[in-house]
Amino acid sequence: MNSTRSLLSAIAVAATLSFLAACGGDDDTAGDDAVTADDDSSTEEAAGADDGGGDTGGSDGDGGDAGGSGGAVGATVTVGDTTYTATEELVCVQLGGALAAQFVDRDAGIDISIDLPPEDWESDTSEDWDPPAVRVDVGDEAQFESGNQLGIVGMPETAVSTYTIDGRTGSGEAEFVDMFQAPDAAEVVAGSFELTCEEK
Repeated sequence: MNSTRSLLSAIAVAATLSFLAACGGDDDTAGDDAVTADDDSSTEEAAGADDGGGDTGGSDGDGGDAGGSGGAVGATVTVGDTTYTATEELVCVQLGGALAAQFVDRDAGIDISIDLPPEDWESDTSEDWDPPAVRVDVGDEAQFESGNQLGIVGMPETAVSTYTIDGRTGSGEAEFVDMFQAPDAAEVVAGSFELTCEEK
């Protein structure tokens, strides 16, 4: 059945529409200094760098310690040599061994969505799971995707190669492609990701 997958997708779409409405489509603040976090793959250290920047990631005040043993709440995605961080949790769904979440940094125009089915999703016959996927939107500058092929002819295939889920945290390695690039010019870039949701 597709009920679990549909629920995760519906919640993610609703959160994205809410974020876009709140931002009013203004992506002019997305600059190079805003999207990098010292090229550090540690979610906790990257989120800590945001804390020093004032109100970047609006939920820091009540989410910084909520991650429990998983570290600071937020998501970090590294694509090549650049790390993108978002610490404001819009949605996090933990269901049937799956973990799906969306985080934003409104000031920098960064939107990170991570959708991880159960680690045994390929052999799980009880649900029709979509493959794991990671997406990073950087204002109107880039849209990095892994595992979400949109049917664009000639666009290189990408995949989340490995990942683990531990309660409300997850991490893994993936290949990314910038969907804003022309298919014949797009390059696959290796990267990694981490996320920690608020404890409920």
